[in-house]
Amino acid sequence: MAADWEVGGGADAMTDAVGMVARVEGADGSLVVGCTDGRLGILVNFDSFLGRLRSQPTRKFMYRVDLSAPLSSNRSYGDDYVLIGGEDAVVLASQLRLATLFRARAWTLTDRQVDLAIEVGGGAGAIDKVLDACGY
Repeated sequence: MAADWEVGGGADAMTDAVGMVARVEGADGSLVVGCTDGRLGILVNFDSFLGRLRSQPTRKFMYRVDLSAPLSSNRSYGDDYVLIGGEDAVVLASQLRLATLFRARAWTLTDRQVDLAIEVGGGAGAIDKVLDACGY
């Protein structure tokens, strides 16, 4: 089933840098694949408060694309999102292009786990626009 991906972006009026964002909503949050200043990043937005502390800049995070093995690592948290950047973002964006389902698990500051599942089918065209903007 094809998900309803939204795509937006353009050139920054001051710097002429091209930015592009592809976004898809789910019942528990959203997934944003974006390129800013030539850097690819993926935000996993939860509809729950996760919290963040300066003394704990990263926490455990897990995700799974379709039926692949779940991946677990420490990631940077915001109040309601987890950021995936660098080469990990490139790998995940490539997987999402052909995927149908993305699952993620984050932990709150009180160690309560929060899960989300987002239908991502049909995202290749939207994600390709972001990858192109980043030069991939």
